[in-house]
Amino acid sequence: MPHCCIHTSGVLALLTLALSGACDHVDADPSGAANEEFRPASDWNCRTCDMSNSPAHGTYAVDEFEAGKSPSFGSTTITGIRDTTGVVHPVVFAEGRVFADLNGSGVLAEGPALVDWTLLFHVGFTSLEVDIFGYEEHPDWVGQADVPTYSLTYFDFSSGEPERVSICPADHPDQTSIVFISDERYDTANNLVIPDQFGWVTAACRGHALAKMKMLGYDPHDSYHSDPMQRQATLRMLKADYCGNGDSWTVLGQPLEWRDAMGHVPWDGDEKPAAMEALFDEHGAICLDTPRVHPISAIGPCTIPACNNVLDIGDATWLTLVK
Repeated sequence: MPHCCIHTSGVLALLTLALSGACDHVDADPSGAANEEFRPASDWNCRTCDMSNSPAHGTYAVDEFEAGKSPSFGSTTITGIRDTTGVVHPVVFAEGRVFADLNGSGVLAEGPALVDWTLLFHVGFTSLEVDIFGYEEHPDWVGQADVPTYSLTYFDFSSGEPERVSICPADHPDQTSIVFISDERYDTANNLVIPDQFGWVTAACRGHALAKMKMLGYDPHDSYHSDPMQRQATLRMLKADYCGNGDSWTVLGQPLEWRDAMGHVPWDGDEKPAAMEALFDEHGAICLDTPRVHPISAIGPCTIPACNNVLDIGDATWLTLVK
């Protein structure tokens, strides 16, 4: 995806052009000067950094939503994006990026031009405002694509004085901590992928399994052509869901080495891993030698055959080793 803003006669045509690599720069700031402020660089290259919580605005979860839909009971939606002059524009999410359709004209603003603009969320009929406080692009862990990352913040008044906080509970507002995944939903309790959910957007915090999946190059719109079952296998691998029932047999910060069948993800560094862990597909572990944390006798309720330290990925999606 080009890093500039794009001008076409319509949103659909614009996104088509964006995918083909063509773009014309437009000044996206209504005041005439794009906001070029960048916050300190964030560490998106940490494979062992983990986040156990999902994005939230206070007590309201904002980890998945529909864009451009009207508020309704039981739904989470984004109805628009407000610029720094107070004008509300339609909002579009595509390929992990946020676009503002300026006055519905088909001229889209994106990237750093949207810093200090405000996303207008509705959880049911409760209105929530979330500011785009920072924007950076970081290379994925494959090293072939840049991933847009955002700092999304809101003002917390619980202490009496307004305090700007990140929607990712453990992250600082000055660092980007969010990636977006479009057109797919995730049952994170059971580690299931629900494909072809067009119009739905998932927001994942840096260090969360879904964010790691995206950084590994597995995304509904990735350039590596992964499929939903490969993405489901990736979630099960990241969360050590050996039995494929949603149980996670790992802990935050656990070192791990991985290699995928697509051949995009090599070993990390030169240090030889201690032992083979497992082979994973979309159903869980195909075989298991050395679990990450718990003794193999504790793993259940399934029975998994041994890998016998055979470092052949075969029909699996992922091969993992523990340090």
